[in-house]
Amino acid sequence: DSEKGLLISLKENICKLTISYKQAESESDSEKCSDFCMIYTELCNALSFYLLNESNTQLGDLSTLNLLLMCGTHEDYEVFQKSFVFWFNISEEIYTNSKCDKLCQNFKSYVYSLIDCIYKHCQLNKEHQSVPPSRLDEFGDFRVKAADLVADIVFIIEANKCFEKLCLMLQAPNASWFEIEAALFVMCSFAKSLPQNGDQSITQVVQAILNLSSQVHISVKCTAYRLIGELCDWLNKNPQYLDNALNFVCVGFSDPSVAQIAANTMLNICSHCQSHLVNHLQTLLNIVVSTDALDIPSDASMELLKAAIVILNNLPPVEITDPLVKLCSIQLEGLQKVLNGQGQQGSKGLPLYWLDRLTAIFRTIKISNPVGNLHPCQSAIEQIWPVLSECLKKYQVDSKVTESCCRTLRFLLRSSEKYSQNILGNFVTDIVTLYRLNHFSCFLYLGSILVDIYGTENNFKSGLVEMMQVFTKEAFDYIIENCTNVENLDELRKHPDTIDDFFRLCLRFMQRCPLEFIKSSIFTPVITLAVTSLNLDHRDANLSVTKFLSEFISLSHKPQIKGLDEANLNLVNRFIAEIGFKMIENSIHSTINMTTRDTKDGIADVLSELISANRRLVENDLMTVLKNLRKTNHQGSEIVTELQLMDIHRMIMM
Repeated sequence: DSEKGLLISLKENICKLTISYKQAESESDSEKCSDFCMIYTELCNALSFYLLNESNTQLGDLSTLNLLLMCGTHEDYEVFQKSFVFWFNISEEIYTNSKCDKLCQNFKSYVYSLIDCIYKHCQLNKEHQSVPPSRLDEFGDFRVKAADLVADIVFIIEANKCFEKLCLMLQAPNASWFEIEAALFVMCSFAKSLPQNGDQSITQVVQAILNLSSQVHISVKCTAYRLIGELCDWLNKNPQYLDNALNFVCVGFSDPSVAQIAANTMLNICSHCQSHLVNHLQTLLNIVVSTDALDIPSDASMELLKAAIVILNNLPPVEITDPLVKLCSIQLEGLQKVLNGQGQQGSKGLPLYWLDRLTAIFRTIKISNPVGNLHPCQSAIEQIWPVLSECLKKYQVDSKVTESCCRTLRFLLRSSEKYSQNILGNFVTDIVTLYRLNHFSCFLYLGSILVDIYGTENNFKSGLVEMMQVFTKEAFDYIIENCTNVENLDELRKHPDTIDDFFRLCLRFMQRCPLEFIKSSIFTPVITLAVTSLNLDHRDANLSVTKFLSEFISLSHKPQIKGLDEANLNLVNRFIAEIGFKMIENSIHSTINMTTRDTKDGIADVLSELISANRRLVENDLMTVLKNLRKTNHQGSEIVTELQLMDIHRMIMM
């Protein structure tokens, strides 16, 4: 009751501030108005429980929201933006409430008014001459946040009803270009939530966009492209508009300032309307080829390349090879010119340009059911590998180009899985040789992909272990200068990327061919390094280490998963017995010193696996480790009691 009394008093007195707010507004004192809006927002947040549950009481009276809507009429969008936090919060509360439908009815009129405010504040200045501002611009950032708010809250008034309301704004007599653009912009925020049936207002807007004059303001044109892209699901259900939509989007490629938005739209449409666009593949391929001659942004041409591949995925496997080879040949030709010193000026004269495009191709290609022994990507891969090998050797000291090349190879291998055997010998030789020269950890990552793909194949296991032996020696030499001192933590801290990729590679061995790895001569230093690396306060490196250790320990109590016989199981248990105490000690120390939740979760997984493997061993060793912890700080003050340590022991062993 006392809390309610205080809230009633606060509300009454805050409501009296509206006179002061309007005076500040008349004096163009935006800072003071912004402060008032913050007060109103905090009041509404404090009353949110009552607004949701007791709307017929003084505290739950929804008219309090008019204070926020009053701020929405201020000419400065920054004042209005202060209220967003309440609207975001209340929309989530309503959405998750069991009485959602009833609450939507209660709040509907206020949300309609909120949308009106957002529509007006999102209008560009009538003097604006270029494309809409990006998020890097302050006003552009406001528009993005306003659009996010609409997307979150539109369910209260229903997306189709909101679309109809904005459609009326588009049809208003003598609507200015910036009013049209603002309506289209707000529509973009929830277009994917619209029903896919034949809603008349959507049809009207789509037809109006597809018939836009070529002289329309560039901002309207850009936002119209965006909206067509956001309506991709609707186009998939209404394919009779697809041809005109594609023609409309293609016009944008001739204008470098809108080409990026047009390309994003094309990718959206192709991704969601794949089954309707297979017959358009040749047209898309022609567009991809022709845009290389146009001065359009690199990212735009990349999106077009992805759009073509998305449609290519829908062809029968036997029909994929030729167009794929053709697309790859264009990129290889450009890369080869760069390697020969004949590259063009600008970005096309750099290897990264062509490598990124090859990566985009193989990252997007998805072949689910190759026919027979020939994979649709195989011919392209065999054509690409020699050029990528040449590129790796030419730029072997350039970490950026090497990483980009390895990224291309990563997706190239993944696209065909076990069908890349023809290049495997040369591939392994090259990555091992190049790792010896420069120790870039991306080669270790490629090694982990090879193990993931071929590690279960008996014919490849010994070769992969030999590869691992070379990687291990080189990685150890690089990190700590010799293979005997694997507990030098100071040196480890200098190379977190190497530790991350090295133990990702080790994890793949544990998952694919654990027995061969454990029996190899390198396993003892590897497991010792892993236990030491538990102390690394580096998120990715620590996670790779803990995943590897957890996978290894699990062999001891889940042997049926890997099919280990008794002798091999004893080998696993012997390793655990040798390193168990140090593993527990380092786990406890790292948990004390680390700050990130993810690393602590990984440490917890290691301890959990150890407990499952040998509960009594862990119980005794853990007690010893906890007793050995320092219990006072440097000033001699007690930082932990024996009782607290016993509680920790009990909780871990539960």
